[in-house]
Amino acid sequence: MSSEGPEKNRIDWIYIMVVLIFAVPLLLFVGIIFFLDSFLGSSDAVMGVSGFVQEVIWRTIVVVLAFAAVIFFIQVIRKPVTLTKGKAGCVGILLTKAGCAVGILACLALSFILLRTLVLDIPYLSHPKTDYLYRLGFDMGSTDDGEETFSMEGVGMDGENHILSMTSDLYEEGEKLWQENSDLRAKAVYLPHTEVLFSLEYITDLDEQADKLYPALPSLPDDWRSFSIQINNAVYSLPVSLSDFFSNGWYIKEGQDVPRKLQGTDSPYASYDSANVTLTNDREQNLFVTVYNAAKEAVPLTDGTVGTLSATYENYDFSGTDLILPGGIRLGWSRPADVIDIYGQPDPGEDDEEYRYTLSGHSGSYEIFRFNDSGYLTGIMICTPRSPMRPSDYEA
Repeated sequence: MSSEGPEKNRIDWIYIMVVLIFAVPLLLFVGIIFFLDSFLGSSDAVMGVSGFVQEVIWRTIVVVLAFAAVIFFIQVIRKPVTLTKGKAGCVGILLTKAGCAVGILACLALSFILLRTLVLDIPYLSHPKTDYLYRLGFDMGSTDDGEETFSMEGVGMDGENHILSMTSDLYEEGEKLWQENSDLRAKAVYLPHTEVLFSLEYITDLDEQADKLYPALPSLPDDWRSFSIQINNAVYSLPVSLSDFFSNGWYIKEGQDVPRKLQGTDSPYASYDSANVTLTNDREQNLFVTVYNAAKEAVPLTDGTVGTLSATYENYDFSGTDLILPGGIRLGWSRPADVIDIYGQPDPGEDDEEYRYTLSGHSGSYEIFRFNDSGYLTGIMICTPRSPMRPSDYEA
């Protein structure tokens, strides 16, 4: 009887060890899956470092599955083709192998893209990128297990589209403000490649940091009386040759009834022959200009001089960095107070929706700023002084 006791105990321990060997890893696996499912689906963990960890986890899972698929595809490709399967069977096998080869390339490309964005964002963990967003939109969805997700879409000052996941509190705050003002803006701090949001502030005005992040070109003067404007990283000081716009990628928009030539001025101080022209570029931006000829002889329209220029924000042609006026005034972002702070009080009699600044002693030389109902600059017009020709220019 005493000999059976130790033997029985030993057998019991074997059963216990077998159970532990299989049960413990299984329980750990189930626990990890449950944790990942709740963590990845949690809207409270989508921001900051925890949001980046979420990106690491789900991207790693996808990459592991992609490499498992690559191994499977390789095994299929390595399987020899036998002639006993007939011509049709051989063709089918070859097509399968070709499909597997494409699958391998797709899996490797997907893995590279997912891992590359993670690696590129690692340096930004200590100093995320800051941007200012407009044209905001809010969206609420749900995961397979019913967990709600919240996100905001917007366009940065550089014209890039962003979709940022956020917490429920930020979503509710933004949704409420957006219902009151559809022209709501936001200041976002995020990782530029994975677009993990670190912080978000709903704003109505740009702060000083915006000028530091998106400065105007040094060649852009500060005085509006220079009649200068920065468009797509090029500065123009009106009046300016139309050819200067052509050299920077602008061209005359098709479908316009414009003259091929501009007639010369046959007497001193006579009115110039001019034409209204719409310029466009490959980004489908539009500029509305008046081209005139101040010379005595007729010239082709393309050799004319741009004396008046206007642009609008209504069709979102320009982002915050695309069109800047002296003093850092930005189309689509600046407000009446910004213009007054830099240029002073506008001409008397103007309303809150349009400010006019006229050059002293030159009633035909001015700048106009138009604002929308939300108080953002949505249109500008520059009309420059035109130097009359000298009588000596007409002497035989």
